[in-house]
Amino acid sequence: MHNGPKVVIYKDKPGRNDANTNQACAALQWSQSMTGEIALFVGFGSGRIMSFVYNNSDGSFSQSSAVSIGVPVQCLVSASDFVLVGCADGGLRLLPLVTGSKFHQGQRPTLWNNVHGSQERGKRSASITCCSLIPTRNNTWLGTTGAEDG
Repeated sequence: MHNGPKVVIYKDKPGRNDANTNQACAALQWSQSMTGEIALFVGFGSGRIMSFVYNNSDGSFSQSSAVSIGVPVQCLVSASDFVLVGCADGGLRLLPLVTGSKFHQGQRPTLWNNVHGSQERGKRSASITCCSLIPTRNNTWLGTTGAEDG
């Protein structure tokens, strides 16, 4: 591992650290597309998800895309054509990608509500705190999630 220069690629405005204004970085995920593009996906407590592209020739980053899902991000994992996001409301969201790093702006995320919650009416769903994906046969994916309640 090389201890190279440290570069700030994005700095959000300071905000109070409470449920309504939490801007903290919550999740990071590197990804490399079939074309070789290296992207960094970043999820924030504000519900914002951004992607940055790494330029291998000069070591720079540039913002590629951004979306807001409206609820705090807890974790995320990227695949070839989507990003899967675990959220504080207990929902799991699938965000389609147009390319290796650009979010599909015209398409709403697929939402699975109450992933780890009780089926009882009015009961709160546990936040999704970790998620993982692995490709299987026939262009399908196997996904797992963990929640704040164990």
